[in-house]
Amino acid sequence: MFTWKKFLLITVAAAVVGIGSAFGWSYYQANNFNNAAQETINTEAPDITVTAMDGTQLKLSDLRGKTVFVNFWATWCGPCMVEMPEMNKIYPDYKDKIEFFTVSIDDAKADYEKYAKESGFAFPMYWGDKNAIIKDYALQGIPASYIVDKYGTIIHSHIGAMNEQQLRDFLNKAQ
Repeated sequence: MFTWKKFLLITVAAAVVGIGSAFGWSYYQANNFNNAAQETINTEAPDITVTAMDGTQLKLSDLRGKTVFVNFWATWCGPCMVEMPEMNKIYPDYKDKIEFFTVSIDDAKADYEKYAKESGFAFPMYWGDKNAIIKDYALQGIPASYIVDKYGTIIHSHIGAMNEQQLRDFLNKAQ
């Protein structure tokens, strides 16, 4: 026999199971992404060419001899938009130690340009060929961050947004 009490109990139980499964799947996927990112450690960083706001091009290999923080992001990526201001907070403390190489993989260069102009962030922001970057770095999610040593080798990686303290901890691994 149908009762509202049974209906509500079943509905709540189903919601709890569904929400728990969603959180479990998200945790599982996040670990898979970072496990995949870990496979890039101790490999040569793929050389990519990016474009600055003024139209000049820069290759990652142009920065050999320096430690580089590589970060891939996009304007349509919610976690990226949360992470960007956090990067701006820490940039003054690291700009003389680590080169920031933050690369938008937006399809439209205009989206990157608009955001870069409006954000007013102090760190360098570039635009790159999304398809080439996804292929070369085997990206499975963004934001994606890498530390490349002065020899061009990836020494640390992380997939997902980081807050200020997590970014500091990540960048301190380079030193």
